[in-house]
Amino acid sequence: MNMGAVFPPVLLFTLTVIPHLGGLGALVRTLILRPGVTAIVTRVLMPRLQRFLKKWLYPPLQAFRGRHESRAA
Repeated sequence: MNMGAVFPPVLLFTLTVIPHLGGLGALVRTLILRPGVTAIVTRVLMPRLQRFLKKWLYPPLQAFRGRHESRAA
């Protein structure tokens, strides 16, 4: 899930913002890229991905209880 959330903004920043910063060093470009990508992933993408994958990430307790009881029998 993290790769699916991080790759698109990194690609977007790499294609749109970084070419305009060509005169700056690699360290400065990275210092500009990192907070932008972190903010987009943390505030926008991860909450939406968690909501979209809610049933898979947080299955109902009955699913666990049923599996546990069948092992005990």
